Amino acid sequence: MANYKWWLRIAESDLKLAEKGTEKDFTLNVAIAHTQQCAEKLLKVF
Repeated sequence: MANYKWWLRIAESDLKLAEKGTEKDFTLNVAIAHTQQCAEKLLKVF
């Protein structure tokens, strides 16, 4: 499971993008998509 650190790093990146999705410049759909991607990547760690 040497990949887990990579998946965590990628999930963190998705989470940051999701947080930006709550700003005026982004749509809610972008935030939702990145949140979902973050959750999928976190599940891959297990």
